[in-house]
Amino acid sequence: MKKINVILFAALMVLFTSCGEKEKDDVENVGSGSITAKIGSTQVEFEHVKGAKALGILTIGGDKGAMRISMLLNADIQEGTYSGDDLPAMTFTADNGSTGLISMSGALTITKHNTSTNKIEGTFDVEFSNFGYTGSPVTAKGSFKVEYVDVTDFKN
Repeated sequence: MKKINVILFAALMVLFTSCGEKEKDDVENVGSGSITAKIGSTQVEFEHVKGAKALGILTIGGDKGAMRISMLLNADIQEGTYSGDDLPAMTFTADNGSTGLISMSGALTITKHNTSTNKIEGTFDVEFSNFGYTGSPVTAKGSFKVEYVDVTDFKN
């Protein structure tokens, strides 16, 4: 199931980064907000935070230099804590994507999600690894607050 989520995530990231122009305005940014996390022992405030909703999926992500973190959630996700088989797909790369890790364990908590204003907030405490990954798992504990766009408002 995680592999399917990662494939969907990759497809949405292509859509997310290649949106056309909005009906009336040119769009420079896709959503905005903040993601902060303690990655291992390093505190990181991610930049270029973006969020988009399309095809029933809400994608949130940000970067800091070569580091990237992303979340793939159901667009109608409710407030609550998700773990085990319900843990949403999250990815982390520390090196511009050459070592992509996915959330293998932990929890993600949605503290607020307003689908009318397209705003979502929450926390996460996860361990990133991957099938076949030989390095030590990467721990990430942080929070996010993102205003996302509905990509269906865009035309091609």
